Amino acid sequence: MTKHTKPLVSILLPMYNAESYIRDCIKSILSQTYENLEILVMDDGSEDNSVPIVTDFNDKRLKVIKCKHNYIETLNYGLKLCKGKYIARMDADDIMFENRIEEQVSIMEKDKTISFCSSQMLVIGTDYITNEGLKGKLCNYRLMLLLGNYIAHPTVMIRTGFLKGQNLMYSSDYPYAEDYKMWTDIASKGGALYVIPKPLINYRISNQQVSQRHVDKQMESALVIKTELLNQLISEAKSENKEHLIRLLDTMIYFNERDFIQEDVIFEVFYKVLSNIEYNGTL
Repeated sequence: MTKHTKPLVSILLPMYNAESYIRDCIKSILSQTYENLEILVMDDGSEDNSVPIVTDFNDKRLKVIKCKHNYIETLNYGLKLCKGKYIARMDADDIMFENRIEEQVSIMEKDKTISFCSSQMLVIGTDYITNEGLKGKLCNYRLMLLLGNYIAHPTVMIRTGFLKGQNLMYSSDYPYAEDYKMWTDIASKGGALYVIPKPLINYRISNQQVSQRHVDKQMESALVIKTELLNQLISEAKSENKEHLIRLLDTMIYFNERDFIQEDVIFEVFYKVLSNIEYNGTL
């Protein structure tokens, strides 16, 4: 494909007080081997020099959209503005490998049934690679999500047609875990995931990250998401199994309320049980 026949990719990049890192982030996007991009920098009410740093770049693909400080609303507004066939998420403190977009588009174009594509990440300053066990096309991954969020938000590329066709948006009901909720929603709608088994993002861990500053609230939201997903899976089980699953859940809740077992044990047990029973839905 030539540059002009390649599908447009929208880079959705929320930014808040990111002056220390945003320059390197933008440079990594503009250095992509894939050039047919629109880059939507969603400024979430920055009070530092983030916006001037971005506007100093002379590239017509780059747009700064100023928003009030509300992260979920900013993300959803960005989704509405995206014109690309694919939407690639990016965070302001991370750095793309130069072939990230090209590799993801190639996979999505070859298999139209893939709804979103992610990759591993290399943590900056270390040799640690995230999620090394996941790879390839995953159609039945709801059970995996029952154990936790193993899909890194800034690595994701989503098929815009699927997202908008299913009326999916980020939910403000799950503070600091809106991405986790999005993945469970996509999975519940039958959307297939492809995980590229290598890093395509240099990932920065810092005290400035929202996820680092609000760990407790993020864990609370994750627990709600897991609980909702578990109830959904139980409700879709075959009738001869459903009653037993409900009894098992009631028993485990009883012991959890008395501090005999932790919540994680409940989800681990149901992961194993649901993996081995006849099922009506798609796991």
